[in-house]
Parts: sequence; structure tokens; C-alpha cells
Amino acid sequence: MRGIRENLIYDAKGCIIGKAKGLWVFFDIKRKRPVQIFDDIIEKWGTFEEECINHDISTKIETIDSGAYAKEFQINRFDVDTNLHVNNIRYLQWMIESMPKDITDNYDLSYIDGRFIAEALYGDTILSYSEMDVNDHSFAHTIKTKGNNKDCATARTKWRERKTKSNSQ
Repeated sequence: MRGIRENLIYDAKGCIIGKAKGLWVFFDIKRKRPVQIFDDIIEKWGTFEEECINHDISTKIETIDSGAYAKEFQINRFDVDTNLHVNNIRYLQWMIESMPKDITDNYDLSYIDGRFIAEALYGDTILSYSEMDVNDHSFAHTIKTKGNNKDCATARTKWRERKTKSNSQ
């Protein structure tokens, strides 16, 4: 019913510059319930026992109900897939949009741990909240649907100062 996908991201020199791990559930959209992973999918994709990321992605990330930084979005047609569900990358983009400008202008995202909790649909209005965490340049994020206040996604991010020519000399 579920499977873990891991991805390694390489630069042009073959060095690992990023890692991603996701817990995926096979879901029957019409019946709105999980289903067994089909044998032909397991056969095509295979399995690999060694983990590239040793991080527990099953733990919950606490939601925030408001934030020092907030932004509102209307879900448009280019935000959704053919089932009219929001594409996962859009949640990350909305989280970054609600960040303080000083951070996004002068820092690079160095770490993200996120959870997709519930679907958001075409036509919904989204509230994106970001709040500075206890550590400098770390943030807590929550994406909610306006009206019913449903939690759609949560994340924690860490940012490191962007290297400029003056910083590296």
C-alpha cells in the first residue's frame, strides 16, 4: 500500500548535491482509499534495501495556526494536475512565498522536511504561514485551506547565507 522513494541529485561533476525521500501511498481516487501496489509496478521499479537518507519521515510536523509571515493564494488551473489536485511542488513554492524577503534574497534553502497531509483543490484559497523557529534561519511552515482551516502541508526549513564574491574572498 505504501512505498518509500529516494532520489539523489548530482551536479555536473557527479557529486551528490541533494537527497530526497518520500513516503508514497497508492490510492484509489474514485474510492478514496489506499490500494495494494500492483505487482507490475514493483517489478518495473524494483526494490532496494539500502537507504540513501537515514531520516524518519513518519513523524508528524506540528502545524502552526498563524505566522509572523503569511500569504494568501487562489488555486489556479496551472497549480493542479489532471485530477484537479494541487501539484506537490506548489506547496513548497507557496511556503517560500510567505518567507521574509531578506531570507529569500540573501539565503539559500539548505534543508527541508515536509509532510503533505491533505489535498487542496482547484478553486480553493490557500493560506501559507511561516514562522521563525528557535534556531536562526530556521522556519516552521503550514499550508491551510481558507474557510475550513484544513491543514494541507507542513514543513521545517533551514537556510544558509548565500555565498557572494565578497563573502568568498
